[in-house]
Amino acid sequence: MKNIILTLIIGFSALSLKANHFSNLNINIAERANYEVIFNNQFLGNNGNSFTLNQVAPGRYPLTVSKIIPTHWGFHKKVIYNGGIEIPAGAEVSALIDRFNRLQISWRPFAPVATYNPGHCGTPPVGYYEPMPMGMHPAAFSQLKNTIDNQWFDSGKLQVARQGIMSNNLTAAQVAELMNLFSFESSKLEIAKMAFANTIDKQNYYIVNNEFSFSSSVAELDRYIRHM
Repeated sequence: MKNIILTLIIGFSALSLKANHFSNLNINIAERANYEVIFNNQFLGNNGNSFTLNQVAPGRYPLTVSKIIPTHWGFHKKVIYNGGIEIPAGAEVSALIDRFNRLQISWRPFAPVATYNPGHCGTPPVGYYEPMPMGMHPAAFSQLKNTIDNQWFDSGKLQVARQGIMSNNLTAAQVAELMNLFSFESSKLEIAKMAFANTIDKQNYYIVNNEFSFSSSVAELDRYIRHM
């Protein structure tokens, strides 16, 4: 009887570990249009700029993203990304193709396989890991950009952007995308200053400088960051 119970426990544990082994993949393209995504020779569709694939085994996979461009005779496919993507085990993975057609990856693990209170003494149990921070989820980030775009004036856009920035973590690439939604240099600079504190990959913050038209804005942002 004990052997049967032990076998069942081991079986359930193996199923649990296997279920926690797979990851979910969210693919988002910065520029709003219709796209075709092929992941590991699997066709994910050609409608919109957001795609989700669940239960992906960890490993490296081929990924091709093509933009669907309407023409007089129908449509034309333009490949904007063709390369590989690394999927970790047991994680929510966000893949962003930015407006420069570069692949940006962020991920956070699912719930820890063991509980541990860092306030208590002792060594964390085997299999424990801390959740990793990630930027704003692609679907929520897309909604934020749409809401900003729906405002007529930069003042209204700034109000909406402030609400989104202050209550979310962002990647440097996402900050650059938000800056691109604004017409005035002063607004772009305000967004860059506002978002720095909530940016999780500050080591990459230099990329937001691509959104400025004047070197004086780059210098002003640098002074702001150095004196924070």
